[in-house]
Amino acid sequence: MIRDSKVRIKSKNNKRESDTLGITMELEKSFSIGDQLEKERKNLKSKKRRQVRDLIIRLTFIVLILVLAMFFFHINKTYEPKTYTQDLIKSDSEINIIYDKDNNLVLSPYNKANKEAIIIYPSSGIEPNGYIGIGRKLASMGYKVVIAKIPMNYPFFSFNKADKIISANPKELSWYLVAHNTSGEVAAKAATGNKKIMGVVFMGTYPISEDLRVINEPVLTIWGTNDGVLDFSKFNTYKANLPTGAKYQEIVGGNNTNFADVEIISKDHKARISTASQQDKAVKAIDRFILGISR
Repeated sequence: MIRDSKVRIKSKNNKRESDTLGITMELEKSFSIGDQLEKERKNLKSKKRRQVRDLIIRLTFIVLILVLAMFFFHINKTYEPKTYTQDLIKSDSEINIIYDKDNNLVLSPYNKANKEAIIIYPSSGIEPNGYIGIGRKLASMGYKVVIAKIPMNYPFFSFNKADKIISANPKELSWYLVAHNTSGEVAAKAATGNKKIMGVVFMGTYPISEDLRVINEPVLTIWGTNDGVLDFSKFNTYKANLPTGAKYQEIVGGNNTNFADVEIISKDHKARISTASQQDKAVKAIDRFILGISR
């Protein structure tokens, strides 16, 4: 009996140990499955994060490509000069006309030698020959005129252009900048950084910074009443950035395009006066402005 009891007790103990071992193994198996599921969930989340990140990178890259494409399309847009400009880019008995080593168009009067010289900053998409009409009119009054060649025909690549032109010319000259359309802010910045620049003329444009007001640089602003490019609401706001003594000249019937000799500029309105008439009025205003400062 005692032996049978011992056998039964041992058998029960073995069964208990077996059951405990089984339960332990099941628990370990459950934990193992749980760990595996958790690991798979983490892997899935990580995979989704990588997919979202890769999608964002691809979309950003596509947007960047589109922006760059639009930018280069915009800056490579050029406005064709009028056919008559070819005849105007010729030296005669009064004016010597050359392209210098930097492809600036230089007009030098023979018989008159004013101590004042003028740099014309082109608008976006306009080559120097697009300003030959107004350039010749200014040169005929005795001003040396340099129509700047700007990189890629985009003004914001040419902040130091005026400095280069001035340093390459006689030191006794004093300079005036004439800016058209999109070159307004560039000309304003150039004027504040060079003491040989005595004043700035804005044609169908305005500066957005107050630099010229701070240094009290003389300013003349010219615009046409038919200008479809100039934002007149902003123009009236930004007048506050100009010096208190700034001069203003409105050309009735003029537009933005006719300050140059090119096909009509995008978004501009048709002028009610001729290109020649608008440029004559602009040149007289510029001459009067310079005379009022220097003489």
